[in-house]
Amino acid sequence: MNFKQIAIAIVIVLIGVAVYYAQSGVPFFDSVQQSVGSDNSLKIVDKSSSGLSTFPKELLSNTSMTSLDLSNNQLQTLPSEIGGLTRLETLNLRNNKLDALPAEIRKFQDLKTLNVSENNLTGIPAEIGQLQNLEELDFSNNNISTLPNEISNLQNVKRIDFSGNPLPEEIIQDLRIDLPNTQIDY
Repeated sequence: MNFKQIAIAIVIVLIGVAVYYAQSGVPFFDSVQQSVGSDNSLKIVDKSSSGLSTFPKELLSNTSMTSLDLSNNQLQTLPSEIGGLTRLETLNLRNNKLDALPAEIRKFQDLKTLNVSENNLTGIPAEIGQLQNLEELDFSNNNISTLPNEISNLQNVKRIDFSGNPLPEEIIQDLRIDLPNTQIDY
């Protein structure tokens, strides 16, 4: 069999599976999403723009996940159990309705990129300072008016974006002194 014949065979099988689910009354794509959420071997999970208003609990058992994208949803809170996702390297929560981050983020010791822009955050937990592998932080377009002193512990961070927040200029100036090798957008 050549590549073209194999591809055609795969398409025929997928159509058959979709038809089976359609006839059985079980929504095919819902079934696929449920199995994807419960697959503990997935490294990258993208549930962006999914209309989620609560954190999908089935994701909490996937402890091998390294990238999670929940951007463009309606999430208002994150469960404390999210701290169990200790292998995360990238977490995208952009454009939700979060007003706080749980202290359990301190457990994300492998985290390199955190995007929580365009939420309703009014502060940043002090535990952020424990994430020594962070390289990029995006807190833009929130309601953050103060920063924890612990943010100065992030000596490996390359870029932090605070644009669109009501932070006083002197806080940003002090942070630039504490983190001289970090690009700080304000």
